[in-house]
Amino acid sequence: MIAEIFGLILLVLTIMIIYTLVSYYWDDPRLPPGPIPLPLIGNMLQMGPNPHIGLTKLAKKYGKIFRIQVGAHRIVVINDIELAREALVRKSNDFAGRPMFYTASLISRGGKDIAFADFGPIWKEQRKLAHSALRMFGNGVKSIEKRTCKEVDELIKKLEAADGKSIDPKKDVTLAVLNVICSFVFGERYELEDPEFETIVKYNEQFVQGFRAGNLVDFFPWLRYFPNKGLDMIKQAIKDRDVVLQKKYREHLMTYKDGITRDLTDTLLKVLKDTHQENSKLKGTFTEDHVLMTLFDVFSAGTETTSTCILWAIIFFVMNPKVQDNVHKELDAVIGSDRMPGLDDRENLPYLEATIAEILRYSSLVPLLFPHSTTVDTSLSGYFIPKETVVMFNAWSMHRDQKQWNMPLQFDPTRFLDSNGNYVCPATFSYLPFGAGRRVCLAESLGKIQLFLFISHLLHKFKFSVSADGTVPDLDGVFGSSLSPKPFKISINNRL
Repeated sequence: MIAEIFGLILLVLTIMIIYTLVSYYWDDPRLPPGPIPLPLIGNMLQMGPNPHIGLTKLAKKYGKIFRIQVGAHRIVVINDIELAREALVRKSNDFAGRPMFYTASLISRGGKDIAFADFGPIWKEQRKLAHSALRMFGNGVKSIEKRTCKEVDELIKKLEAADGKSIDPKKDVTLAVLNVICSFVFGERYELEDPEFETIVKYNEQFVQGFRAGNLVDFFPWLRYFPNKGLDMIKQAIKDRDVVLQKKYREHLMTYKDGITRDLTDTLLKVLKDTHQENSKLKGTFTEDHVLMTLFDVFSAGTETTSTCILWAIIFFVMNPKVQDNVHKELDAVIGSDRMPGLDDRENLPYLEATIAEILRYSSLVPLLFPHSTTVDTSLSGYFIPKETVVMFNAWSMHRDQKQWNMPLQFDPTRFLDSNGNYVCPATFSYLPFGAGRRVCLAESLGKIQLFLFISHLLHKFKFSVSADGTVPDLDGVFGSSLSPKPFKISINNRL
């Protein structure tokens, strides 16, 4: 009996191996090259626990564009900036789709947000609406600056108390960034001890940990029927998130008045009301779920990546004291001690601007851009890319491309300065921190303003150094929905 069972298992494995090999070698020869997949799991093991690193290693063997198989999905991976620009900018519509993975569908209520929704007329109108609302609400850049500086000042007050002590700044930084976004989205702000703030921090961490634990159900759908720690955390995060979102939405719905726009939520409520008009482009398609998921997109994207980037900035200043000293010198020369930096000072602070660009390059906050999918049969670098192919852009690899960057593993802001010390816009570099094209980060402009104000104010006020016990922060990030720092402590000393 045992011999028969063993023989059956061996027969099944043999058939699977033969099928996998035949499928691989008989696949369309116009496709990009790639490694031979294993039965069932494909090339998952070669991606490893840190897919951005695993895919970078594969690129060294298979080139700047290659294909892999993970479960039922064929994936094309792009590791080169020129190919990324061709796909995202010059062929933006061809590569503007989103694969509707299982976890994405759960998080976005079936693709009713902007980040995960597939490319189409409803998505285009929804994104245009959200982008216009972000630009118009608050009367422009000065309002953004005022709101951001208010929260930076609150952050500085908290950090001042740590003068000379070792602390973990994560919670204070997260609160400050969250409050900037919250003022735009909901017209409110939180205190550190607010239970609702704790809930938001909790569910954001649940999302990160859920992805970190492995959302393999996206590639192996049958796994959803088995115990799955990562999926359980994502589902719990969705429940916690929806409690906050529904509460804010109901409060705004009850107090909404025509002609008065208090925040982004009011803007979207007006649009929802206008969709009932006969001439509305979104009539019958823009729903309450679209409002809630758009709010979540702006709220989560604006909080997670910005706060994570500021934490990486603090780490890099600790680990590169000469860079920190150069920023201090520039701030002292241009700003002095009697005032804080403002957006009008940006053009006079080229070294600081270059440092922020280097922070974004070196940290690669989103090392693998959210997966794209092709909307039509198309081509790239002479290779055929069929419709509905999943496409991944490895920003981590592009940011460390030795052909594009001199000593890419070194933290060096001067790579963004010309011979005269002027800041050089990285638009032509191998640089993709916010994505590009149709799917470029919705809050890119807001994020850049926040980063400048937070980092310039913090460096104007403080000196960051290794914690009192001599433990240095770890530069290896933790892969999840973003690449976040491991928990760390640093010493903070007041400068002024």
